[in-house]
Amino acid sequence: EGPSGTPEYAFYTSGTAGCALSMEEIPDALPPEVEAIHFGSFSLGVEPFGAALESLCQRESGKRFISLDPNIRPFLVSDRKKYEARLERFLGAADLIKASEEDLAWLDPEQSIGDFAQGWLNRGAGLVVITRGEQGASAFCWQGQVNVAGETVDVVDTVGAGDTFQASLLSGLGNRGLLDRDAIRNVELVDVESILTGASHAAAINCTRRGCDPPTREELNPLQ
Repeated sequence: EGPSGTPEYAFYTSGTAGCALSMEEIPDALPPEVEAIHFGSFSLGVEPFGAALESLCQRESGKRFISLDPNIRPFLVSDRKKYEARLERFLGAADLIKASEEDLAWLDPEQSIGDFAQGWLNRGAGLVVITRGEQGASAFCWQGQVNVAGETVDVVDTVGAGDTFQASLLSGLGNRGLLDRDAIRNVELVDVESILTGASHAAAINCTRRGCDPPTREELNPLQ
């Protein structure tokens, strides 16, 4: 922990395998059972990983469901203009976009959550989800907006909470046959609320455990 008691962490990426994926290593074709591809986090801002993932995203957009969570790590962004240009291309290809309030504040602190969401919907996304920490989460789609409150838990560790939330979102969509470009653009608000509530619950459970320890399917509602 830092001097104020807030969590602190570091990423070590230079020269590691975590950044080494190249375009040549991207498969020429993905098996037909792959319904969705998720992109995000620091991989979008480091090379050659970022370029390889962008190539894959552009190739598969329109063919498979594209999920995006920028999860921006400002201290890893060496060239902001280049990063923002790449992120814009990802945003234009995504069917599901999940971002945090911290992501939005880094992108443009003057723009509201609603304006961000509507702009991304206008560009082609079917569902935009904004996480707001202990305040819960908001989802925006063409049918309207849904807000769910955060769950009150005894927090042990927040590592993995965002990834758990994202995985539950995708699982909930998949269980309802919504990992599809047309289907997600016609999603019903009742389904969005159920999926969003399930994702918040899953993330809350993860926070009650040490390290990234998401709940199993058996610990959750069968539909999540």
